[in-house]
Amino acid sequence: MRLDGQIFNNGTQPLEKIKITACFNRADISSIGPSGDTLHYLLPGQSYEVSIWLEARVSAEDIIIGLKVRAKSNGESLKNTVYLEPFDLKLKGRPYQTERQYSQS
Repeated sequence: MRLDGQIFNNGTQPLEKIKITACFNRADISSIGPSGDTLHYLLPGQSYEVSIWLEARVSAEDIIIGLKVRAKSNGESLKNTVYLEPFDLKLKGRPYQTERQYSQS
């Protein structure tokens, strides 16, 4: 699975020390590679796109994944988290196979 997100700086001040992380239950899902990104700053009017690769460990129901963003602006801490709608994921094949097929319900 790929989790794509885009953050915007709609304010009038630069955002600094930006940390973007994926939110997920690590018992059901693992990240392939980094589970987030870090930016030094984002100027007003700019946006940034992030893609995070996730892999299901097991078949599960009502999986919730999201994106959490933390930043500072003018010395003030800012936080925002966005969650996707819950979904079911059923794995096909045996867990020890290297290639898995996914089907979403």
